[in-house]
Amino acid sequence: MQQTHSTMPIYCPPCAGRLPLFSLCCQTASGSSPAGHPHTHTHTRRQEGKSAAMKTLAKRQRSKSVHEARSHRASRKESATSSHSVPSPASSHTLAAASDTAATCSATASVTDDREPCKSALLVLSTCHAVMAGLVYRKEKFYIKFSVKRHVGRVNSVAVTERYIASSGVDERVFLFTNKAEERLTAAARKKIREAGEPLAVRLADLGSIVPPSEVTALVFADGSQHLLCGCSDGQLLIYRCRDWSVSTTLTVHEKAVVGLAVHPGSHGSLAVTVGEDRVIAVLDLLKAKLLTKWKYNPSLAAAGSLSRRSEDDAQEQAQRPSVFASAREVPVGVLFSPQGTRLVIFSRFSFVVYEASVMKPICSLRCANPQPPDEMHRLAFFSETELIVGTEVGALKVCRIEGTPDKPLNMTARLVPISVTYPESVRAAAAALLATPVKVDMETRLKNPLRHINRVKALQVQGSTIFSIDSSGIVIAWNARTTAEDRLSLQYVTSANFQGRVTGMELYPLPV
Repeated sequence: MQQTHSTMPIYCPPCAGRLPLFSLCCQTASGSSPAGHPHTHTHTRRQEGKSAAMKTLAKRQRSKSVHEARSHRASRKESATSSHSVPSPASSHTLAAASDTAATCSATASVTDDREPCKSALLVLSTCHAVMAGLVYRKEKFYIKFSVKRHVGRVNSVAVTERYIASSGVDERVFLFTNKAEERLTAAARKKIREAGEPLAVRLADLGSIVPPSEVTALVFADGSQHLLCGCSDGQLLIYRCRDWSVSTTLTVHEKAVVGLAVHPGSHGSLAVTVGEDRVIAVLDLLKAKLLTKWKYNPSLAAAGSLSRRSEDDAQEQAQRPSVFASAREVPVGVLFSPQGTRLVIFSRFSFVVYEASVMKPICSLRCANPQPPDEMHRLAFFSETELIVGTEVGALKVCRIEGTPDKPLNMTARLVPISVTYPESVRAAAAALLATPVKVDMETRLKNPLRHINRVKALQVQGSTIFSIDSSGIVIAWNARTTAEDRLSLQYVTSANFQGRVTGMELYPLPV
């Protein structure tokens, strides 16, 4: 027996008839109901209520997911804080929140003794003979890797990074090289080269050159291999994109030539400091391409804190006292950041000033009381946050321990402390005989493995506990540094090589072992 389902009819006034429940009435050809129809309003209200309910449900789901995400991030942050004690690198936005000097000094002192000697490194040299050369330091020996002559005249500076090498000269050109040829080696070829004991480093591929509007006097790669900074003789700072080697930013910073350029190691290429022949120190925000602050170089700035503690009469008397050291006329020749980026040093021939990088205030200043040519400082290098190594005109290496705080800066008018040097047993007798005799420049500059520097130190590089130094005659020496029981820095001779050329600078890039 077939069972039928009955439907309850409803009355529709416009249709004047009875229709089944939920059926459509008075529909037009397009399927829409006439305006003012009661079924139209009923369905519209139902749809509005349904959409409002869906919106409310969606809001509740979104709020629930947001709360869950917040709690998840908070738990991850707590776990990361409890498991990791080493802070992340500071950026340009977090420089103002740097740690205090005492904490930094104590942390650095504990790290200095734990550093290992350098195993392998690439040293890129610039010369007065238009030659850029590469030396590989491996297994405590130096190997010549490449020698390229592209410039016409002296090479002013070089810059090296993981992918690129750049050189600038007096010919107003910047030559670019890459080491992509190294990536073509297979794993078997790399293993064979390592087993044979041959140096595995950069194999140059020429990328051509770029022509800035003026001579480039300083080169630095920023943010890895993303940008190339060029300080020019007209006071401009050019920023090139390494992707297509086009100029992305041009900043007019100095009235004279740029003589020093440094990028903060923890800012990921966003903070740079330049010094010029106009004695101006400029701090730049490279992301926003604007000047943050600038001031004139004055090595007596750090003495302000000490003068404030004296009486006014003593201060006036000291100001009127004649001095052979004209600090106001000192022209800076370089700028350098410490390894962790907490400190910055600006140096001239006979003075330097150390600044706290987070606030850019002087904490320590040193100047020669009676400047003489042998005391002239040519290159500086941070061995740690509290130890600064200085290379002088006569080839001597000295050290200065940095003290003072931004609130209580320390002004020193004293000589630097010479670094004690020791030699291994294989060359100890020859070194003793050499040090006992007067310096013979013609003879020592021709030695294959010299034991000391006899001319001005042109570059200093620190990698781990190994210090690389090179003088103007081309003698490059590797030293292993250690701290003695009296808390003094001591150097031990490792190896040396004689490049036999007029060197203008040296840059270092660590290589994988």
